[in-house]
Order: sequence, then C-alpha cells, then structure tokens
Amino acid sequence: MGGSEQRRPEPSEIAVEFSPSKNVLRRATAWTGIYAEAFEVTHRLPFEVAAASPFHLLIVNERGERVDGETFIEGLPTSRLRKLTGRLCLVPAGHRFSERQTPRIFARIIHLHIDPAGPLLDQQLRFSEVEFKPRLFFKGSDLLETTLKLKTQIDKPQPNIYAEALGVVLTYELIRLNAMGIQAPHGGLAAWQQKRLIEYIDAHLGEEISLKGLANIAALTPITLHAPSSAPSANRPIIISMAAASSSPRRCWRIPPVR
Repeated sequence: MGGSEQRRPEPSEIAVEFSPSKNVLRRATAWTGIYAEAFEVTHRLPFEVAAASPFHLLIVNERGERVDGETFIEGLPTSRLRKLTGRLCLVPAGHRFSERQTPRIFARIIHLHIDPAGPLLDQQLRFSEVEFKPRLFFKGSDLLETTLKLKTQIDKPQPNIYAEALGVVLTYELIRLNAMGIQAPHGGLAAWQQKRLIEYIDAHLGEEISLKGLANIAALTPITLHAPSSAPSANRPIIISMAAASSSPRRCWRIPPVR
C-alpha cells in the first residue's frame, strides 16, 4: 500500500468556494484517497469558483458552455474558452485555481481531490513523488469515463469497493497522462483487460470476488495477476489493493509499472 492507513480526505482539508452558493447544488463524499464533489448550476447567473488544496484536483466539465468568463490555473495562461463540455483540468497539489463565468447552459462540474500519498497504491508506484503538470481544458476520454462512473457512486453507502477500484484506475490514468503516453511493457495489463476487470467488479458488487475469478476474466493465471515478490524491482508489477473494511479480504490485481 502507498500509505500506512486507509485515510479518507476530510472536507475541512478541501477549500472550494462557489459564489453565490445559492446558485448551485452540491453533493460530496469521501473514499480512501479521494474526495469527490459534484456541482450542478441551477441559474444562468454569473458565478465564480476558487479552489486551493493539499490534494491534486481533477476537474471535469460534464456539461458547460459560457457566454463570458475565464479560467486560471497557477502556472498556466488564463483561458477564455467558451465550450467546456467534456473538457478536463488538472490542478496539482498546492496550485491555485479560479474561474468565473456567465453560463449559457446549466453547468455540471465534477471535482476529484486526490491524495498525493496514494493510500490505495503500491509504494513502488511512488505516486507521492510524481510532479504533476498543470493542465487546462484538455480532452481525455478514459479519464472522463472513469470520473462519470465515480460520480454515480457519490450517494452510495460506504464502504464502496467499486468506487475505490475506479479511484485506483483514475490515479494510474493520471500518471500515464503526466508521463505523456506511457505504454504497458510486456507482462502488463492491456487496456481491454483493465476495462474487463472493472466491468466484472461492477456486475458483482454484492458477491465475494476471488483472485482466481479476476484472473479468468483477464485471461491470466492467479500467480501472474498477483505477481511474485521476488520479481526484479525494475520490472515488478504494481499491486492495486482495495479493502472494504478491516474484516474484508483485499482484492488485488496488477497494472504495469511506470517507466
């Protein structure tokens, strides 16, 4: 694991100011390593958003178009882009984010605050050492799809194994994005295998998920999926571990190491 405990970010650690607050509906929840918040603008009146956090912030504009306004991430030029639907922003931990807009349509925005300690990830991934670059209004279909799935879990009861699995996938996708297109080396999970595993977990949330079952879905052997601890460190696969509670068995599978 990347952290010594299954830590969930606290709302008091997240500073997101939406003004005027009466113009938006907010829903939020915290999973291990991630604080998620969904905003739904209810009036076509000008509004402003400001955020500062010790966590990495992924912003997804599920739906958005503005008549006027601008968006700023510390370290990047200001953008006045108007058509925002499907656009994403990445605000590294400690960077400032601010936005103002007069919406043309009722916006839907998702904020995911991601703990740099990466408590769901194997220590060898060194997620806390990754220096993420700020990104403004980029496109990323995989990140968008994963974020929208996480949004559907905001009101679901805790603990939530599926949400934590999606959180791990999201984190790995961010690392790949930051590295400008890392490809899986031989022995790593292909994209279709990762997708099939997530779909299988989604369809069996109320059941016990075994390592053998996951291996069969990904067309791997259980020993390959889990990975031997004696593997050379340069080629050792990353273990993703998720535990719903202390009494529940962990679900593990491998993703390729970052080079």
